[in-house]
Amino acid sequence: MRTKTLLIAAAALAATVSASQAQTVYSQNVVGYVNLTITNGTSVMAANQLDTGSNTIDNVFPGTGLVSLKTEILEWNGAGYNVYTYQNCSDSGNPYGGWYDSHGNNVGLTNYISPGYGFFLANGAASTITLPTVGQVIQGTNVYTIGGSGIYSLPESLAGQPLDSTNVNFPCVSLKTEYLTWTGSGFNTYTYENCSDSGNPYGGFYNSHGVYEDTNAAVWPAAGQGFFINNGSGHNLQWTNVFEVQ
Repeated sequence: MRTKTLLIAAAALAATVSASQAQTVYSQNVVGYVNLTITNGTSVMAANQLDTGSNTIDNVFPGTGLVSLKTEILEWNGAGYNVYTYQNCSDSGNPYGGWYDSHGNNVGLTNYISPGYGFFLANGAASTITLPTVGQVIQGTNVYTIGGSGIYSLPESLAGQPLDSTNVNFPCVSLKTEYLTWTGSGFNTYTYENCSDSGNPYGGFYNSHGVYEDTNAAVWPAAGQGFFINNGSGHNLQWTNVFEVQ
């Protein structure tokens, strides 16, 4: 999946500068977009990393770039996937298009894909599709509950940082928290180990060959990308995420 990210200042506040004092005031509202590009016949683990307001499926993916009966969202339910398929007006048999589950229920206005959480996007069409997402950048301090297993994402469309960096601050339990990255056909698994368990002077995520995630930028979360977390049963963690556009 290729992603393109652009953050645009939607409300700029001027800084007051005098000979004796300079004060910078940061914008409170920043609008951005992330383009999700999915090759035909493939699936990607994606994310909505912008606040669209309601963050319903219809609001995040209203139709641009979607191919009726060929574009699917797969939402992890703790044991498997709920599959939602995009249908245009003609295919849905309704006066409006949208997202439908396997029972024919329109879920686009009732189901959410909020920032901080991920999902799979599958493209069954004959050609590559590009899906734009537009909304406000998540700022401030936000707390997310990380359950036993699920697909998550960075709430902001950032790239170039490992999951265990201080800026990301993702919660982990040594030898329990697994970080799974999607290859297009399966998962690469990294297990978190603290300093004691890793046998190294620093903790972090390691794969079965002892490769340290911090030195492998190819598996760091990219903009618009989700990742699978498995904490094992009984491990619900609180993730405190802090971010400000400066």
